[in-house]
Amino acid sequence: LESFIPGHEISVGVLDGDVLGTVEIRTRKAFYDYEAKYQRDDNEYLVPAPLPATTDEKTRRAGADSYRALGCGGHARVDVSVDASGEPWVLEVNTLPGMTKTSLLPKIARHAGMDYGTLCERILAGAASPADLGEEVLPGLYAQEIDYLRREEWAVTAEDILYRRSKLAL
Repeated sequence: LESFIPGHEISVGVLDGDVLGTVEIRTRKAFYDYEAKYQRDDNEYLVPAPLPATTDEKTRRAGADSYRALGCGGHARVDVSVDASGEPWVLEVNTLPGMTKTSLLPKIARHAGMDYGTLCERILAGAASPADLGEEVLPGLYAQEIDYLRREEWAVTAEDILYRRSKLAL
């Protein structure tokens, strides 16, 4: 069981390894849950998050460090709770953040001077192509993918990987 970390709800937007900025989410509800996010219109989104300079830097660094530690690429949103002492606690890294009118990454990008279309173009431009993944070992399975999964001890052979993929698709 995880402990609740009371504090400010902050999201850090990351694109191609660079922090775009932050947003603080303030909701009238006890939690920023499904209802607050999609069914209410009384939330406040403060971009950039109004944090003291030192806390802002630590929060941005926590977002960037988490993105890199997990080997992320492209775009991501790192959700952080900043406690009363100004310490950021990473809650999750969302590697497929929303791109709707209520989504946080487009709000952060807009404040960084990037309109929605440009954000989408940057995301697409940074997407991996099969050429980036090395030699195709089996249909749809590339050398770098196998190397990564082996390093993570998730699979031993290419056949194991394909088998696991088929199970995930069910």
